[in-house]
Amino acid sequence: MKDNLHARFVEDRQQTNTQFAGRWMKSAGGVIASTAFTLILLAFSNGDLPSLNKSNASLPVDHAGNTLALSLPPSPAFTWVLLPENQSNGSCLSGTDCCNDIICYGLEYTPGVSGDVTSYTSGFFIECLGGADPIISNASCTMTDNSLVINECMLHDSILFNSSGQEGAFAVTNGMPVILHQVCFSLSFGESILISEDPITDLTVSIDLTGGGFMDEFPSYTPTTISKPLIVWPSDMSTTVACLNLAVEPDVPEVFDFCGNPIPALLISTTDNPDPLTCEGFRTYVYEYTDCSGGTHLWNYFYFIEYLPFTVPADGGETVTCINNINVNLVTPPSVNDNCGIPLIPTGPSLPVYDPPAFTCEGTVTYTWTYTDCENNSVTWDYIFTVDQTSPTESGGPVPNDSTITCGLEGLPPLTLPAVVDACGNSIPAPVPVVGGSYAGGCDGAITYTYTYTNCPGVQFVWTYTYTVECFPITLKVFLEGPYQALGDSMKPELNYHHVLPGQDKLLSPSISIQLGAPFTPFGQPYNTPPWSYNGNTGLNFGDPSAPGAPIGVIPYPTDVVDWILVTVREDGILPADNIWTCAGWVHTDGEVTFPETCGALNFDIMLDYYILVQHRNHLGVLSPSGADMLCGGVIIDWDFTAGNSYEPVFRYGEKEVESGIWAMHAANGDQLANIAAINSQDRTTWRILQNALGYSIGDYNMDVSTNSADETVWKNNQNRSSGIIFY
Repeated sequence: MKDNLHARFVEDRQQTNTQFAGRWMKSAGGVIASTAFTLILLAFSNGDLPSLNKSNASLPVDHAGNTLALSLPPSPAFTWVLLPENQSNGSCLSGTDCCNDIICYGLEYTPGVSGDVTSYTSGFFIECLGGADPIISNASCTMTDNSLVINECMLHDSILFNSSGQEGAFAVTNGMPVILHQVCFSLSFGESILISEDPITDLTVSIDLTGGGFMDEFPSYTPTTISKPLIVWPSDMSTTVACLNLAVEPDVPEVFDFCGNPIPALLISTTDNPDPLTCEGFRTYVYEYTDCSGGTHLWNYFYFIEYLPFTVPADGGETVTCINNINVNLVTPPSVNDNCGIPLIPTGPSLPVYDPPAFTCEGTVTYTWTYTDCENNSVTWDYIFTVDQTSPTESGGPVPNDSTITCGLEGLPPLTLPAVVDACGNSIPAPVPVVGGSYAGGCDGAITYTYTYTNCPGVQFVWTYTYTVECFPITLKVFLEGPYQALGDSMKPELNYHHVLPGQDKLLSPSISIQLGAPFTPFGQPYNTPPWSYNGNTGLNFGDPSAPGAPIGVIPYPTDVVDWILVTVREDGILPADNIWTCAGWVHTDGEVTFPETCGALNFDIMLDYYILVQHRNHLGVLSPSGADMLCGGVIIDWDFTAGNSYEPVFRYGEKEVESGIWAMHAANGDQLANIAAINSQDRTTWRILQNALGYSIGDYNMDVSTNSADETVWKNNQNRSSGIIFY
């Protein structure tokens, strides 16, 4: 309707700014939709009521055109709501009992005004259930009950029930729902009841208004179907697992009845397919729910066991130097479990796989183990032997690989070579050597023979034999008569023993007499004064470190050194003009002569003769009677003065035969400055001057560190001996 209605209030009006409540009446006296309103009158003149335009919700105005503020109250309503078990509402205790199919609903009233309810009246129709009245109880919760049930199930299959109350005062607040009444029904699962309003019985509520006055409200109502809902059962569930041990009892879904009570579930069976189930297959757990009323429901949980692939550790392997060293029996394959943790026993090893197939030297050899689970999932594991031959080695211990020779011509390929084998123990034949080294003739350098043994993959073993060429271009042997002793065909090193050679420390002599009476012999070879005046090599670095004035790094004499001698080589002649080389050296107890210092190069022409001159500070000099023997292809000249007489021209002397077949230089030539070529009275005078002297004395003809009568006897025995050598 859109008419602008002029209404009048049923009750007495109050003054301006006072709240009015009641029903508005049409001008003709009709009631406006039985709706209650609250009116706040802002301006009032002449006692006229405002007009109300319901259609456009415009604010009402009075006859003078004054705008009035009008607030519409909420619409009152009746609603049926479920009352949970044992819920208290006023004087009512909910009798809902799902176990006995009792469902209680409350008549909920939402007031449109505030005040005290003094009575309420309602009427509803329902159909019978199976020809029976489903209503168990119908009572007011807020005031004196005045309910009524009219059962017409026999004739009309319907029931009219009034849920009404009177003689009370129940406080309500507009818009705040309250339970006025409780009706309990007998309903089984799946049954429902449609509750419809009785069109004759007006749904009314009488209210004494807050602030004064009273009114009736006419709640709206929407037909409502009530029921005991079916329990919502969970759907069967399934899952796929990788292992049988994961197919455990599942968590069972929680289920509640209409009243909110939990419905327990009990495992009633477990089924395996296949049975017994040891690998893949199905497992079903069956649970039975039983509610408090005895109703049951089966719920299934299905497991699908589907094995997953498993893994094995990374392939293993090792490197061997020879295929013969492979022993697969020493290989332990890894411990492997299937995807469910069950140990798997591998099969294997397989037959070896060679790479390259025609295996002769190096490559790989592979053995395979296979792991298989119960579902025949298989994974292989390989162990790979890598054959990598190392360098050939010397077998049976090392053989000598060097030696020192005195002639380069002796440096021939060695007779004894190492036994070289590859990593498998196979002998490698000796190859042709490569000759090298620094030797280019003469008396020093090295000659090498290098053998390169090569195994099948080309790995080499290099073995070198080295000859060190160490020689002196002169090899010489000579005896001095003075210290010579027939025993052992040798000379006594008395000067050396008593530490009176040049540069030695006399204090190291075992003789107290020498320590006290002999002078210190200066450093250096003794031929740097006339008549020799030789300074080619000095001999200053030899002696004892404790001797006075000893240079840093002084070198002690070898214990078999007898004395210094002076050696000269004459080329293709025996005169001083033919001298080509001179050097001071040592004569040893066995007569061998060595040269501890370098005296310049000495090379020979094999077409020429070379003569060797030997001088001593108190012995008569000797000269080889012919050209010296040439050794080592002309690199070395050699002469042994001990084996025969030396140069001895007519009327002159060479050497003295000190015993049969043994020759030595004549002793007692002490004064060589006056006469180097003869033993005469001057030599005795030298002895007399030095008589009783101790140490390194030229008058000590027998070289026993003491100048005494024995030396005179030596002179007497050699007096008148003269040499045919032209010395200088």
